[in-house]
Amino acid sequence: MTEAVEPTDDNTVAIDDISDRWERYCKAKDAAALADKVAKEAYADLAARLAERGAEFATIGGDLVARYRPVESTRLDQRKLQENYPEAYVACQRASTSMRMERVK
Repeated sequence: MTEAVEPTDDNTVAIDDISDRWERYCKAKDAAALADKVAKEAYADLAARLAERGAEFATIGGDLVARYRPVESTRLDQRKLQENYPEAYVACQRASTSMRMERVK
């Protein structure tokens, strides 16, 4: 975890000349968040309709538009790994650092 840092002259840069990029970035992030919310809500409604009817396929105007089916996958249960094999869990961990752009106001 990183410590809290306050803006100073040494760690701050003015982006007035590319402020349009900041505005576009913020608008795009907001639009993506809204689109994700709308898609999740629509998916829930669609999945509920197909599930309640026991259907695998959906049509609009007679045209096939979607298939709703189970998909199997395997995932690693990290909590169980940590509980049952703590040494292996620690041995397989790796630290990484990445940069993140965050709005401050």
